[in-house]
Amino acid sequence: MEFAHPGASTEPKQFTIDLQNCGAVANGVNISFSGTTDDNNQQLLKLSPESSAGGIAIELMDSAQQIIPIGSDQNYPITSGATNVSLIFFAKMVANGEEVKTGHVISSVTFDTSYP
Repeated sequence: MEFAHPGASTEPKQFTIDLQNCGAVANGVNISFSGTTDDNNQQLLKLSPESSAGGIAIELMDSAQQIIPIGSDQNYPITSGATNVSLIFFAKMVANGEEVKTGHVISSVTFDTSYP
């Protein structure tokens, strides 16, 4: 069983955030992910009430597959003069310690960018 114990997870799925028209940004970009955190682990995203699944949360990770805590502000370098940049991230479902129920998984996250 994929969620046999708390912390068990699915394989990570890659996604990208594409930045365009970066111009002369030399210091990088700060990205913050925000959303409703899981009751059992504040570093993970809680499932939306519309979800029929249960007992899992969503973990976001950077390109090295290191966890990105929800609400943290991380800096990602941008090569000076780069016009378009694709930043790689990963997400996976993680058992949060509650009874796991099959069903549809729905969660939402917002990302904010700022340039230092």
